[in-house]
Amino acid sequence: MTLQAKNRLKDDIAAYFHGVAASYPIVLGYLPVALAFGLAAEEAGLSNLGATFTSITVFAGASQFALLGLLEGGTQIAVTVLICLALNVRHIVYGPSLSTRLAPGRQKILPFAAFGLTDEVFSLSMSRIAHIPASRQLVWLLGLETAAYLTWVGFTWAGSFGGKLILSMLPFLETAFSFSIPALFLALLVVMMDRESLIPMLAACLASGLFLYLQLKNLSIIAAAIAGPATWLLLRRQA
Repeated sequence: MTLQAKNRLKDDIAAYFHGVAASYPIVLGYLPVALAFGLAAEEAGLSNLGATFTSITVFAGASQFALLGLLEGGTQIAVTVLICLALNVRHIVYGPSLSTRLAPGRQKILPFAAFGLTDEVFSLSMSRIAHIPASRQLVWLLGLETAAYLTWVGFTWAGSFGGKLILSMLPFLETAFSFSIPALFLALLVVMMDRESLIPMLAACLASGLFLYLQLKNLSIIAAAIAGPATWLLLRRQA
């Protein structure tokens, strides 16, 4: 191995572990959610292996929880698969959106990076990838995704294997589990916040809060999803 190749490998390793270190907000959020999924899977009748295999292959929290509900309700497998695919269709735009901020090259890594683009990984990547040296961006992203993925799979296994024991010892965690997903997105929101995004974020919060006040809970997320981007586009046009 030439000196240049050794230096490149050294830089890649450093960038990879830099990505692992940057994943801490996602890891802290995934830990209780994955435990909750493992516990829910056990209660739904999935074996420890089945629950873990689901997290290994799907790696999408909303779809996995929906999968359990559909299976418990006796929904046909074909319909269940279609519904889970529909829930994940938004992921199609993550790769193209993030690729606009990535330096070209390292095509062999792209399929692995695409698999790991969850909502949370995408959000954190979009806010930080521009600060990573161009030649190390994909390696950094893989480090971020690896830590998130292993946390999700590992704590799914732990929740399925010993979730009931954990709750019997620490019953207050049952309430914490129910708030874990909103807490995760709140943490990512704080990480991503800057001057440019502050007003659109406030617009999304106000829209969501208004619909909740009007007791239109089911429309509150849709309202926020429209108000935030619309405000951002309006501000960009006026700039």
